[in-house]
Amino acid sequence: MSLNPKRAAFVREYLIDLNASAAARRAGYSPRTSDRTGYDLLRNPEVAAAVQAAVEQRAQTTQVNAEMVVTGLQAIAEGGTSESARVRAYELLGKHIGMFTDRSEVTLKSDILVDLVELPHAHATSDSS
Repeated sequence: MSLNPKRAAFVREYLIDLNASAAARRAGYSPRTSDRTGYDLLRNPEVAAAVQAAVEQRAQTTQVNAEMVVTGLQAIAEGGTSESARVRAYELLGKHIGMFTDRSEVTLKSDILVDLVELPHAHATSDSS
Protein backbone atom coordinates (compact mmCIF):
# COMPACT_ATOMS: atom_id res chain seq x y z
CA MET A 1 0.00 0.00 0.00
CA SER A 2 1.43 3.40 -0.93
CA LEU A 3 1.48 6.44 1.30
CA ASN A 4 -0.78 9.40 0.68
CA PRO A 5 1.01 12.56 -0.55
CA LYS A 6 1.19 14.15 2.91
CA ARG A 7 2.71 11.05 4.52
CA ALA A 8 5.17 10.66 1.63
CA ALA A 9 6.18 14.30 2.16
CA PHE A 10 6.68 13.57 5.86
CA VAL A 11 9.04 10.69 5.00
CA ARG A 12 11.09 12.91 2.65
CA GLU A 13 11.22 15.73 5.21
CA TYR A 14 12.10 13.38 8.08
CA LEU A 15 15.25 12.29 6.26
CA ILE A 16 16.55 15.87 6.28
CA ASP A 17 17.19 16.11 10.02
CA LEU A 18 15.45 13.08 11.62
CA ASN A 19 13.22 15.50 13.54
CA ALA A 20 9.65 14.21 13.43
CA SER A 21 8.02 17.45 14.63
CA ALA A 22 9.85 19.61 12.11
CA ALA A 23 9.19 17.08 9.35
CA ALA A 24 5.47 17.11 10.14
CA ARG A 25 5.38 20.92 9.92
CA ARG A 26 7.33 20.96 6.65
CA ALA A 27 5.06 18.26 5.22
CA GLY A 28 2.03 20.46 5.80
CA TYR A 29 0.65 19.19 9.08
CA SER A 30 -0.56 21.67 11.69
CA PRO A 31 2.30 23.39 13.56
CA ARG A 32 0.13 23.38 16.69
CA THR A 33 0.00 19.58 16.80
CA SER A 34 3.20 18.72 14.94
CA ASP A 35 4.88 17.17 18.01
CA ARG A 36 2.13 14.59 18.44
CA THR A 37 1.60 14.16 14.69
CA GLY A 38 5.28 13.43 14.07
CA TYR A 39 5.31 10.90 16.89
CA ASP A 40 2.14 9.23 15.62
CA LEU A 41 3.43 9.09 12.04
CA LEU A 42 6.65 7.35 13.10
CA ARG A 43 4.57 4.75 14.98
CA ASN A 44 2.40 4.09 11.92
CA PRO A 45 3.64 0.80 10.41
CA GLU A 46 3.39 1.99 6.79
CA VAL A 47 5.22 5.26 7.50
CA ALA A 48 7.84 3.50 9.65
CA ALA A 49 8.50 1.00 6.85
CA ALA A 50 8.82 3.83 4.31
CA VAL A 51 11.25 5.69 6.58
CA GLN A 52 13.32 2.53 7.09
CA ALA A 53 13.44 1.86 3.36
CA ALA A 54 14.44 5.47 2.64
CA VAL A 55 17.20 5.37 5.28
CA GLU A 56 18.56 2.12 3.82
CA GLN A 57 18.43 3.57 0.31
CA ARG A 58 20.26 6.69 1.45
CA ALA A 59 22.94 4.58 3.14
CA GLN A 60 23.48 2.64 -0.09
CA THR A 61 23.57 5.82 -2.17
CA THR A 62 25.99 7.68 0.09
CA GLN A 63 28.07 4.61 0.94
CA VAL A 64 28.05 5.71 4.59
CA ASN A 65 27.65 3.05 7.23
CA ALA A 66 28.26 2.67 10.95
CA GLU A 67 31.67 1.06 10.45
CA MET A 68 32.86 4.00 8.37
CA VAL A 69 31.65 6.52 10.96
CA VAL A 70 33.27 4.64 13.86
CA THR A 71 36.55 4.31 11.95
CA GLY A 72 36.53 8.06 11.26
CA LEU A 73 35.81 8.85 14.89
CA GLN A 74 38.65 6.58 15.99
CA ALA A 75 41.04 8.44 13.70
CA ILE A 76 39.94 11.78 15.13
CA ALA A 77 40.11 10.52 18.73
CA GLU A 78 43.64 9.24 18.24
CA GLY A 79 45.08 12.04 16.15
CA GLY A 80 42.66 14.94 15.93
CA THR A 81 44.05 18.41 15.50
CA SER A 82 42.42 19.85 18.61
CA GLU A 83 41.77 18.53 22.07
CA SER A 84 38.07 19.40 21.83
CA ALA A 85 37.76 17.37 18.60
CA ARG A 86 39.43 14.39 20.25
CA VAL A 87 37.23 14.65 23.36
CA ARG A 88 34.07 14.88 21.24
CA ALA A 89 35.16 11.88 19.15
CA TYR A 90 35.74 9.82 22.29
CA GLU A 91 32.36 10.93 23.62
CA LEU A 92 30.60 9.79 20.45
CA LEU A 93 32.49 6.50 20.46
CA GLY A 94 31.52 5.94 24.09
CA LYS A 95 27.88 6.62 23.29
CA HIS A 96 28.08 4.20 20.37
CA ILE A 97 29.12 1.34 22.64
CA GLY A 98 26.64 2.31 25.36
CA MET A 99 29.08 3.61 27.94
CA PHE A 100 27.00 6.66 28.74
CA THR A 101 23.32 6.21 29.42
CA ASP A 102 20.70 8.54 30.73
CA ARG A 103 18.92 5.70 32.46
CA SER A 104 18.97 4.97 36.16
CA GLU A 105 18.48 1.55 37.61
CA VAL A 106 16.28 1.36 40.66
CA THR A 107 15.85 -1.80 42.71
CA LEU A 108 12.96 -1.98 45.13
CA LYS A 109 12.46 -4.60 47.79
CA SER A 110 8.93 -5.89 48.13
CA ASP A 111 9.26 -6.74 51.82
CA ILE A 112 9.42 -3.13 53.00
CA LEU A 113 6.91 -2.34 55.71
CA VAL A 114 5.90 1.23 56.23
CA ASP A 115 4.08 2.32 59.38
CA LEU A 116 2.07 5.45 58.94
CA VAL A 117 1.96 7.60 62.02
CA GLU A 118 -0.75 10.16 62.42
CA LEU A 119 0.83 13.45 63.32
CA PRO A 120 -1.01 16.34 64.87
CA HIS A 121 -1.93 18.98 62.35
CA ALA A 122 -0.06 22.25 62.70
CA HIS A 123 -3.30 24.19 62.33
CA ALA A 124 -5.41 22.09 64.67
CA THR A 125 -8.02 24.04 66.61
CA SER A 126 -8.51 23.60 70.28
CA ASP A 127 -11.87 22.54 71.72
CA SER A 128 -11.60 24.94 74.66
CA SER A 129 -13.14 28.38 74.25
